[in-house]
Amino acid sequence: MNRKNVQVYIFDEKAKSLLMLKRTVSKSGYWQPICGGIEVDELEVEAAVREVEEETGYGIVQSIEKLPFKFSYSEPKNGVLIDMEDICFLVKVESKFDVKLSREHETYKWCELNRVSELTDWKPIQDVCLYLEERFK
Repeated sequence: MNRKNVQVYIFDEKAKSLLMLKRTVSKSGYWQPICGGIEVDELEVEAAVREVEEETGYGIVQSIEKLPFKFSYSEPKNGVLIDMEDICFLVKVESKFDVKLSREHETYKWCELNRVSELTDWKPIQDVCLYLEERFK
């Protein structure tokens, strides 16, 4: 079984900070950007905008950009190994905002790009952060 997801990186360019969400323990307990599945008949960009609203309450996505990153991996779901593919997007915001967390998350943090590795050791997220650091020097 294959599943396509979006990863959405909310980035405050002025503060060089990225919004990171911590999943509840029942969901994984990991820190990550906004993530979620692409629904049937939904465009990738539509899924990204929907996930931003659902996971943060931020409903005014004025610009969204597809990043040159796509990650493939396998993950167990209900005892079955599922092949996953994450397609990455960037949403730039003018300032940090307070997040209205979904039930899937226990907390959030605005983290400077060069410190995201303190929250997660997952290489795909670190690769995106390095890309953003270089791009927004």
